[in-house]
Amino acid sequence: MFSQLPYFKVNREERHFCFLLGAEIINNMAFTNSFFKLLNSKFNLNLDPESFEIYFEVAALRDYWADLGDSILYSSETHEKRVNVLKAIFADSGLNYDDLIKHQVFWTKKPFESKLWSPGRWAVNKLKEIDSSNNLLKVRWCFNAKPDFMVLSNNELLIIEVKLESSEGRNDYGYNQYEIQKKIVHLMQLLIPYFKDYKASLACLELAPENGVSWHEVLQIVQDVPFTNSFSKKSLLELKKYK
Repeated sequence: MFSQLPYFKVNREERHFCFLLGAEIINNMAFTNSFFKLLNSKFNLNLDPESFEIYFEVAALRDYWADLGDSILYSSETHEKRVNVLKAIFADSGLNYDDLIKHQVFWTKKPFESKLWSPGRWAVNKLKEIDSSNNLLKVRWCFNAKPDFMVLSNNELLIIEVKLESSEGRNDYGYNQYEIQKKIVHLMQLLIPYFKDYKASLACLELAPENGVSWHEVLQIVQDVPFTNSFSKKSLLELKKYK
């Protein structure tokens, strides 16, 4: 049998703690003031605790791709919008759109007779066959990745990756999580007008970061400021067991 401990004492899910932090940022001004002060001092930012946007599991590239038009009806207007986005992506990758777009990997069925796939749906093996630079493979990762949370404030864009027990994501196809996050921000500012003029920064929240915020620093704030929600506070303070 397992122990009789309540779940909040054994929960190890990074996203759970990320969402608890987000809830306090949105609802607890005392926490927000202290947390933003920490981020501002660490990364030379100017986040305003009274004026900000916050997003979780950020999939901006996919969301704006979907916003190009209905993927089921798929009008000529939607197609042209997708073409324009892909041309910008190919040009940014140093690749010739007209030469590569004839390949099946970019189409749902026959080239020029079907729909253009979202970059997140491109087949990995086929990409490696036609693009030795692997630039398009990195674009694919960017459309599939979801950084933990993003704060927008005072013309600052900050993406924070939260880690507890896990390490930086990598795979055998050359995926490198932190490298891809830099490219995500690059593509967001290249392709999405809303983000174009933001000053972008990347950060991590880890137990012992080389360049970021430590859980110890955050838990000190949690301990010092009042919380209206006792569950959030006691859940976050459970992380003090990590050394």
